[in-house]
Amino acid sequence: MKDNLSQTIRSEWRFVASMAILTLFCGFALFVFFGVTGQLHIGALADFDESISNFIFGNRDPFMTSLMKVITEFGNVYVYLAGPPIIFFSLYGSDKHWRRSVEAVVVVISAFLLNTFLKLYFVRPRPDQELRLIDLSMESYSYPSGHSMTAIAFYGFIIYLVIHYGKSKWLKFVASIFLSFMVMAVGISRIYLGAHYPSDVLAGFAAGLFWLLFVIGWLRYRRFKSS
Repeated sequence: MKDNLSQTIRSEWRFVASMAILTLFCGFALFVFFGVTGQLHIGALADFDESISNFIFGNRDPFMTSLMKVITEFGNVYVYLAGPPIIFFSLYGSDKHWRRSVEAVVVVISAFLLNTFLKLYFVRPRPDQELRLIDLSMESYSYPSGHSMTAIAFYGFIIYLVIHYGKSKWLKFVASIFLSFMVMAVGISRIYLGAHYPSDVLAGFAAGLFWLLFVIGWLRYRRFKSS
């Protein structure tokens, strides 16, 4: 009886601690997003965007352009649709945790819808056409970057799944490093290819991180209440 009570108390404290950490990082993500947004409203981002964009544009060459065009595809919808089945078969190997794959789809779809709302709210035009190295299949507004926002939400959620459900410590480490690098590379590719301003990417990362942590917190709360 004592052991069961002690285990319950430890479980509750771990849940409270994890929720406190999630809340802290959610607050940080919101702080960054609203900080960038506030600068956007007063037109104070021009120097920031120009200096970073010029540095990145200065490293343009045929090989790097080809590489960035490949990397940016990892932020496209068909990659996200292919991802959950891969998660299901490679990480679990059974139907025990099939809901985790469904959750990954929900995370990226909800992040995409939130990004669409934010773009329509802020209506920031994209960089000039002559700066772009790609043709955008669907012209939309620039702030915040949809690729950056959905990338950190989707790949971040995969990192969460790997850390919590993966059996190999080596897999957890390698997957976390690789996927974190992929998120950053997708964001940089959007600047390099002239599809977004650097502030678009920074705001997209902040909004995507907030949404990722919010969803993880909600899922953890549901599982805790049902346990």
